[in-house]
Amino acid sequence: QAAGKSTIAPLLAERLGPPAATLDGDVFYDAVVAGAEVMTPDPSAEAVRQLELRYDASALVAQHYADAGFDFVCSDIILGEHVEKWFAGLRGVETYLVVLYPSVESIVEREIGRGGDNSYRDWQEPGGTLADAVRALQKDLDAMPRRGLWLGSSDQTPEQSGDAILADLDGLRLEVVPVRDVERALGPGEDRRDGLADGRVRAGRADVVLRPRARRHEPHHH
Repeated sequence: QAAGKSTIAPLLAERLGPPAATLDGDVFYDAVVAGAEVMTPDPSAEAVRQLELRYDASALVAQHYADAGFDFVCSDIILGEHVEKWFAGLRGVETYLVVLYPSVESIVEREIGRGGDNSYRDWQEPGGTLADAVRALQKDLDAMPRRGLWLGSSDQTPEQSGDAILADLDGLRLEVVPVRDVERALGPGEDRRDGLADGRVRAGRADVVLRPRARRHEPHHH
């Protein structure tokens, strides 16, 4: 939250196309208008189920547009093995990964500036600060292998972040290991999560770029 993904993603899509489209995963979070369960440090089974429905839905939309010849930028907060699953279900596309990684202080400033509810409230312990809550949520992110581009965007405008991403788009290419191949590589008794810990595919606040393999072109620079 408050990392800038929802602002940067459409700017990036505009410069990749035409044609190009974008989607923020919050669309599907907001779609649950009755019985919504939010993710917390100790989530309920229903919260996890709704999170996975959200990820599955965004992947289906991304594939739908890519099949029609669109570049597609999907922005969301994705952690752990969910990223492996998200990418592994795609077909016939080139995948690129950007993880927005502003400082804790920058996130706190943006979160306060947005007003409204505290997006980190479920991670904020009694008596703790907003910065403590941001650090608590970032623990999983900090433990992840660095794949794609981890962009320290604290001092960048959204346009500058877009410039940094497009400067070496091919360098952000992510080769995805299909889920079945990960499972095949594991030995007897190994947990599937152990196979993901070596950094095959993991991410956090992500802008995921899909490009149809049949349509390669230079992005538009404005």
